[in-house]
Amino acid sequence: MSGFLHAPTVLFVAGFVGLIGSLLLVRNSEHGGRASGRPVPTAWLIASIMQALASFGHALRGELPAFLVFTTVNAAQLLAISLLWLGARRMAGHAVARWIALLPSAIWVLACLVPGFLESPGARLALYAPLANGAALWAAFEMWRVHRREGLRAALDMAVLVTIVVLGLLGVVLYSAVVPPTQAGPQAFFSVIPALLTALYGTTLPFLMLAVTREWDAREEGARAAVLLRTGRAQVERLHAGLPAEIFLCDVAPDGEISLLYRGGDMQTVTGWPADELARRPDPATLAHPGDATLADKLPRLLLEGRVGYEWRMRQPGGGWRWLHTLVRVLERPPEGGAVIVGYTIDIQARHEAEARAMAAARLASLGELAAGMAHELRQPLQVISLAAELGQYAARERDLDEVNVRLERIVEQTQRTSLLLDRLRRFARGAEAEAPMQPVPLAEAVAGALELVRRPLLDHGVAVELALGEPPPILQAQEILLDQLLSNLLRNACDALAERPPGATRRIRIAAEPGPPGMVRITLADTGGGIAPEVMARLFEPFVTTKGPDKGTGLGLSICHGLATGMGGTIEARNEGEGAVFTLTLPAAPAA
Repeated sequence: MSGFLHAPTVLFVAGFVGLIGSLLLVRNSEHGGRASGRPVPTAWLIASIMQALASFGHALRGELPAFLVFTTVNAAQLLAISLLWLGARRMAGHAVARWIALLPSAIWVLACLVPGFLESPGARLALYAPLANGAALWAAFEMWRVHRREGLRAALDMAVLVTIVVLGLLGVVLYSAVVPPTQAGPQAFFSVIPALLTALYGTTLPFLMLAVTREWDAREEGARAAVLLRTGRAQVERLHAGLPAEIFLCDVAPDGEISLLYRGGDMQTVTGWPADELARRPDPATLAHPGDATLADKLPRLLLEGRVGYEWRMRQPGGGWRWLHTLVRVLERPPEGGAVIVGYTIDIQARHEAEARAMAAARLASLGELAAGMAHELRQPLQVISLAAELGQYAARERDLDEVNVRLERIVEQTQRTSLLLDRLRRFARGAEAEAPMQPVPLAEAVAGALELVRRPLLDHGVAVELALGEPPPILQAQEILLDQLLSNLLRNACDALAERPPGATRRIRIAAEPGPPGMVRITLADTGGGIAPEVMARLFEPFVTTKGPDKGTGLGLSICHGLATGMGGTIEARNEGEGAVFTLTLPAAPAA
């Protein structure tokens, strides 16, 4: 076959390019000190170097002795092809001994030592063609199998290249055997083709070897990353499964659409729903109590402030509702808009039940305090009713009908007043229903009702009340009974503080209202009771914190006030100012309609 190589320049360039490719293979092999990744097979590295040397030998065949060209150069070419086959076999997962790759070259060298072999072109071709082409086609077949199994495109490219080169060289051999050498034109043309094919093979092969190794390395790295990702995700999910919380990650599109990316945690313990059932309901708002806040409702505030928390009720599989608390914050704000948000949901049903019990206990304690003052409040209209009845009887005996009507109207008036007092006291004792919706409540009526409940203590201690509710007074979006309890608790606390003031001190409570943040009303209740001690101020709204004696308070009043304010979607704050304390309530305003 080597007799057809007649392009020294082409072959020399091919050998030079092949050496450059071999250097790249060395750099990316385990011998080149790669820190990580799959190394280039050593057989391929040596094959690339031997192919470059063979190309140089073919280019110098006119300058070298014939024995050296036919023996050494062709042996190097056979060794390069055998090593290509060895690397391909090992790539395909077959264990092959290295010494097998030396057999074709050894057979060729031994044949060259046989007398008369080198002088017979037919004998040389009959031995060289099966050794070289057979190993090359086998290597191409192995690389095709690697492509089929591993999906490596570079392996298919290598198989196609080797196949084209082998078939091209076989075609030239067959043409030379059939066509007589007398036709100089075509014969000269076909004598250059082996050199071009050998150059194509020698220059392209190192880079295809590198491409196959890199592609396989990338595939294995991707597989390792996928395994690590699955393992890490499984560990995270196993960790989350033990947390008493539902954790979620969502993507918020620029148009506000929320897409669930991840959900984990002990969801059944938290929500009461099996995880597979919740998986079919990616939006928990479908299970929310009508009128309760949802993530979509809180989204504008979340995107503005970066963090939001809210309480809501989730319908249970067997009926009823469970109180949950959700806290969400913005994790990332992509340049194109929207956001990535993360949050958690926890079960606060037990806390709500404990708060309800504490509110009931505090309400009963307040009811006991109110009862003493209410007894005096009821005694006065009863006395008026009794006196009016006696005078009406006297007028009836005197047949003075006009006077009788006046006394009867007085009796009706005082009876209505007594009925209103008892009704307000009854509603206060009963408390608000958990399912009662928020509704418009005029602030002036709520303040009047709260003042009526604490009217007797205010009168007994000589407390003056100033009102500055604005014109017209605002209307809140609240629960009337809860608002009564909130205001009466604050008034009673202020009254208790004023009762401790020395004789002659100013005893005054001022209730004012003004617009707050958008959609809110700010209500201040200021007294002249001397203020709150700094050590108490820091823990003022915690349960069982009180400045009163053990027989005068439970320490739950302000804690319940805090719960009432937040439960209605507002806030409560306290500070010392002037002669006393100032409590500031910020509550939702009723819609304009």
